[in-house]
Amino acid sequence: MGEFAAAIADLDPDGLATKVAEVTASRLDHLRSMDAGAVDAPSITPTGVRTYGDFLRIRVFDLWVHAHDIAIPLGRPVRTGRLATELTLDEVASSIGYIVGKKVGLPDGRSAVVHVTGEVERDIGVGVDGKARSVDAVDDPDIELTADVETFVLLAAGRVDPQAGIDDGRITWSGDAEWGERMGRNLAYTM
Repeated sequence: MGEFAAAIADLDPDGLATKVAEVTASRLDHLRSMDAGAVDAPSITPTGVRTYGDFLRIRVFDLWVHAHDIAIPLGRPVRTGRLATELTLDEVASSIGYIVGKKVGLPDGRSAVVHVTGEVERDIGVGVDGKARSVDAVDDPDIELTADVETFVLLAAGRVDPQAGIDDGRITWSGDAEWGERMGRNLAYTM
């Protein structure tokens, strides 16, 4: 990374954009040249040994979040595309047990549903039965939290202040008020 940073340090914005496009094209060519079965091969990922496909999905999540890291402070629109947003939400949803069990601390016997709205809509259920786990459906959740997909993912990535989303209504909850607020404020599982 140090060599790359030195090589681009003196580039103007157009030169930097050209360099990024070249690197991206090269990486995409490499991915396209791989055998389709490569995605099932074991691979080191930030969450341990999984598959190369899992590694790529985590990278989609990372790049989606970093695109927002760059665009939001500049007041620029983010056009990541529906597929990237779905894969990003999949990555967060796959960690919902950890998020609700460890970060929120929802007690045994409790359940919650996150209603994700916006470009990608989904209900993500979690129940605590000895351990918090993702569940397909929750009949009578103790907490129902609602957030648009961008807010939810950026909260989970530790990128936005929950108070701002609570204040402007992007994050709401019903059911147990204390646990709903705790959930709305403690979704960050990565930073």
